[in-house]
Amino acid sequence: MLSHPAQFESLNYLYILNLDKTLKGVISLKEALKLDPKQIWSKVQLTPLLACPQDRDPEQVSLFALKNNLKSVPIVGGNGEFVGIVTSRRILEIIDKEAVENILKMGGISSGDNDNVYNKGLFKSLRQRLPWLFIGLVRGLLISVIVSNFEHVIESNVVLAGYLPLVIYLSDAVGAQNQATAIRDLSFHHELKIKHYFSHHFLTVLCLASILSFTVFVANTALGLETSVNLAIASAIFVSVLSSIFISIITPFVLHSSKLDPADATGPIATVIQDTLSVVIYFCVAMLVF
Repeated sequence: MLSHPAQFESLNYLYILNLDKTLKGVISLKEALKLDPKQIWSKVQLTPLLACPQDRDPEQVSLFALKNNLKSVPIVGGNGEFVGIVTSRRILEIIDKEAVENILKMGGISSGDNDNVYNKGLFKSLRQRLPWLFIGLVRGLLISVIVSNFEHVIESNVVLAGYLPLVIYLSDAVGAQNQATAIRDLSFHHELKIKHYFSHHFLTVLCLASILSFTVFVANTALGLETSVNLAIASAIFVSVLSSIFISIITPFVLHSSKLDPADATGPIATVIQDTLSVVIYFCVAMLVF
């Protein structure tokens, strides 16, 4: 190793193997150089090993390295045999690629060949963008149909129409926060139990729903809005915001359990469901009040 350092892509750790090629332990290069040259390796105090199975997704391996502050990650086969390592350079490449893809997905653009932007054809650009836009188109048409069915409610209280965007926005905003948190947590903790995770976040969303609906009620009271209308708006905000936890938490877990990337479709799917549900809740609450 000292004679031919250029042959090694990474010199952060030395991985010690048993005779059957299974990993015994690891020692940093710094600690190895401190050892007596005559030291017998079988008697060296090794650091407990942190390794990833061969079938682990590259993004998960990179997150594992970050979580455990590792410069490289050893990869083992099904029987614990040493397969190789993921170097620090490769870890950074994976993280950079995944970050770019996730940012594009948040903007409604499918991942693909994102480097060669000037040579990207028209049809490829359309193929990357249209699917997400069609989802939004379906959402808009569906909401339009629902609103038209509640036309009699709007006619009796026209002011209700002006508050519909607020109800949709607040439920979407809280849902987006829940989604981002759930996707992040699923990336770092693959064995999360939905029952415990849901109950952990439910109280937070309940408090948010209460604070937001109360704030709107106080603000509308100060503006002189009719009490019955004000009550309908505040109640709808409370119920729709509270309902967002069901959509935004369950959707990532369902995709994750189906071996799909929650970051790919959670946003569009959850948005369509949540917006539609918010509109239905809004007008149903209004019908109950009036």
